[in-house]
Amino acid sequence: MPKTLVLLGLSLLVGATDAMAAQKSAKPKASNRPIRALLVTGGCCHDYQRQKLIITRGISARANVVWTIAHQGGTSTKAKIPLYKNKNWADGFDVVVHNECFASVRDVEWLDRVLAPHRQGTPAVLIHCAMHCYRTGTDGWFRFCGMQSPGHGPRYAFAVEPLVANHPITRGLGKGWQTPKGELYHSIKLFDTATPLAHAKRRGDGKPQICVWTNRYHDARVFATTIGHHNETMVEPTYLDMLTRGLLWAVGRDCRKDFRITDKKTNDTIAALAIAPAKGGSTGKVVVSKCCGEGNVAFGRVAKASSEETNKNNFARHAIDGDPRTRWCAANGQSGQTWQVELGKPEHVKSLRIHWEKPGTAYRYQVQSSSNGTKWETIVDRSKNKKVRRIVSETVDAPGTRFLRVRFLGSSSGMWASFWEFEAGTEKLPPLPRALTKATAAAGSSLADVTAPDDVDVTLFAKPPQVNYPVCLAAAADGTVFVGVDKQGSLGKKPGQGYVLRLRDTDGDGAADSINTFATMDHPRGLFFDNHKLWVLHPPLLSVFHDDNHDGTADRQEILVKGITTDQLNQRGADHTTNGIRMGIDGWIYIAVGDFGFVKATAADGRQMTRRGGGVLRIRPDGSEMETYSWGLRNIVDVSVDPFMNLYTRDNTNDGGGWDIRLSHLHQSGRYGYPSLYQKFADETLPPLADYG
Repeated sequence: MPKTLVLLGLSLLVGATDAMAAQKSAKPKASNRPIRALLVTGGCCHDYQRQKLIITRGISARANVVWTIAHQGGTSTKAKIPLYKNKNWADGFDVVVHNECFASVRDVEWLDRVLAPHRQGTPAVLIHCAMHCYRTGTDGWFRFCGMQSPGHGPRYAFAVEPLVANHPITRGLGKGWQTPKGELYHSIKLFDTATPLAHAKRRGDGKPQICVWTNRYHDARVFATTIGHHNETMVEPTYLDMLTRGLLWAVGRDCRKDFRITDKKTNDTIAALAIAPAKGGSTGKVVVSKCCGEGNVAFGRVAKASSEETNKNNFARHAIDGDPRTRWCAANGQSGQTWQVELGKPEHVKSLRIHWEKPGTAYRYQVQSSSNGTKWETIVDRSKNKKVRRIVSETVDAPGTRFLRVRFLGSSSGMWASFWEFEAGTEKLPPLPRALTKATAAAGSSLADVTAPDDVDVTLFAKPPQVNYPVCLAAAADGTVFVGVDKQGSLGKKPGQGYVLRLRDTDGDGAADSINTFATMDHPRGLFFDNHKLWVLHPPLLSVFHDDNHDGTADRQEILVKGITTDQLNQRGADHTTNGIRMGIDGWIYIAVGDFGFVKATAADGRQMTRRGGGVLRIRPDGSEMETYSWGLRNIVDVSVDPFMNLYTRDNTNDGGGWDIRLSHLHQSGRYGYPSLYQKFADETLPPLADYG
């Protein structure tokens, strides 16, 4: 039965002792296998864009954890995120970290779907607003949390006081810890499956409120804390230490042996994330961010180098952090640069793997081993290497090794000493994920951030500085690629910043080697090429550029539509305007229209139209028969037309007004409800295929 938290004296400590005894299971074990963690984040009222970085990087700096991040639901409290629509959403993960805020989702069946994996034993970590989620009118979510909280008081820093001496989770708190900022949750009910570990006293009446605890939910261990509203609190080493130990406890790992102490550099790097520029937004995409920990005795150990490219944060420790997006690089290109790692204890090293920075370079180097860090033995000698390989595996026999050192001796292309990851195994190292074995997956370009199905090969066709600020593209039948470039992005108004590039691969190696400007215009937003003619949507115009002499450069411009935008183009740039064209096999050009619409759009045949709101127009390639195809969308991004003439659009949220990110299947003459019907008369509109919150 639940008990109130008004009496927190001796009776609370007795209850804590009883609950702790009930939670005891097998003795925790240390393990080299990475913990596979899923972070679920998104919703209202918190800086989840930065917090997902703080949590994942902060914990992985302290324990061998690999992450999958599901950041979904926008900023709404009532989003039913796509992740949970799959009943097997937690399969393959050792623990789920809930840092989400969906308090207005009141569907009991939906809650059952969220809780199902945890009822079956999947451990959990709950952070701050997770305690306020899924208020269905039942105590289902609160029993999972182990505590019920109805809300919080004003924001102020508070002192966290441990209740259980020497508990493996809170031992780093000492006699107490002061948060730099805070939002203390009211704790009104503790369930008898929970063990309170720390509390903080409420300002005003001084009543203690439980803020750190553990819970037993069926067969699952749950660690929870209401601390963590502010980034400034979350980046504190004391907080991340506690969070990491809580996660280790939840999965049954040894909080002493599997926990790593971080150094000042690491702590400073993570602290900077509190105010770092936030990139992107909430997405439905799941992003995997770690590798190379399994079987790697060098993972997370102490590394140093003869020099570091500190101005780009390419430190020695990044070569053993398991993140394929960070690397060590020397401060210059001189031969003789060294990088080394201390393994912590003597190991019989039998395998090595080095992930060099560049794919098109033959690196020359030696790998040496030592038992004491002073006397070295060469175990790999590639001082005369001419073979181009980015990821290099080596079989060695080096018993009693406590130190490993890589000595850089030069490269075929003049590249500096630099590698993404270094691995050392006492047996054969496990296979790498397929994405990492692709030659360009971490080649210093944007491909490190590209995800694709396993049967799709991703290669780099062109890159900066030759191609910068791409906005749209089209391909010709011979493989020529046209790229629309807008150097000022979506909000710029300055003329003369747009053009279309023509890219060709003339030698068949998969990369563009011939690049020229095909035509210039402002705000290119959509392209289609056929028979030496390039149709370009560049609001306020739709034009076709003719290459009459077939030399790869446009000779003349023919305007098909004028005024296909509004005066907002001159006030805030090409944002929310027409932004994509596709040619269907039916011979129509389909035009995506943002919610600003257009005023007095005039086609080549004289037809004139004015529409507010967003949707899809279509027009013949000669600029005739302009008409509305479907309407009632908001700020759609392009339009997709398949070979069967199915049209699809991805729409953007109206920032909290109830119109969420959505995928729509468009029907001719269809009305989709924005801006006047979707709230009160949704049954009079066509629904989307999927609503992503």
